[in-house]
Amino acid sequence: MRKTLVCTFLFFVLASSLMAQQNSAVKRKLLVFTHVTVIDVTGGRSQPDRTVMILGAHITEIGESAKIIVPKDSKNTNAVEMLKKLAAE
Repeated sequence: MRKTLVCTFLFFVLASSLMAQQNSAVKRKLLVFTHVTVIDVTGGRSQPDRTVMILGAHITEIGESAKIIVPKDSKNTNAVEMLKKLAAE
């Protein structure tokens, strides 16, 4: 149940971030979410501790968080820390 809520929450965060980027006239930055669980919707298999990179409306890379190099000029969001902050409120 908790994983479902986390995945649903992350979906809405990603969707709202993408919409905000598309509506902005500002230069698009790379948006990075680290330490997320990616769910394969075709097979239902979960892939924990992944990093997802998004530029504009496109996912540009998904990989293991320990192996992905995150550019310094990207907007980086650690999903684990974000959820801990939300749970503490």
